[in-house]
Amino acid sequence: MPRPISKGEPLLVIGSGGGGLLTATIDGVAATYFEGDLTTAPLKSSAKIALTPEQLEISDKEGVVGGPADLEPDATGFRLEDTRILRALEPGDSRRDKFVEEREKVLSCYTAVMEKLDPDNRRGKYDIMYFRGGVQTKVEPLAAKYDRQACGKCGCKTFNDKKRAFIREVLAPLQKATYVELKPTIDRVEALFR
Repeated sequence: MPRPISKGEPLLVIGSGGGGLLTATIDGVAATYFEGDLTTAPLKSSAKIALTPEQLEISDKEGVVGGPADLEPDATGFRLEDTRILRALEPGDSRRDKFVEEREKVLSCYTAVMEKLDPDNRRGKYDIMYFRGGVQTKVEPLAAKYDRQACGKCGCKTFNDKKRAFIREVLAPLQKATYVELKPTIDRVEALFR
């Protein structure tokens, strides 16, 4: 989920449509505003929001390799197959084999447990409704319940914690290098709003 845009934060107008202006913050959060909602001068109360290397999303010719969204806590098995971060490693990097081996172990376990729980792969079509005293108290997708059961047996949370640390380790130098490359542009844009 994107962060909220602060009052007085610099925005770049990147297009228009539907009577509004499509804008983006320096770190890429998009929003649509009407022209009257924006000012070209900073508000006296506006605080400077500094862009840091950790906020950058890294891409290559095939698309996104990784970014801040990949570092969100995750105890599920829904993203076990995501290996795009491996594209950022140099060929022959020993970390690749270790990561792939651990991922395959967890993924094999998860797949086997799911085969037992839902052999027909129909879990996405059902919700579980919970009642207390005749009153519905909660609705949960069956897929989420089965995922929780499979992950409990297969150690998804432990793997995902290691995966986040691995992604952070691989991304940090790329984010720093990209930030250094973008710094003159960042400074020019920030100067427009001083």
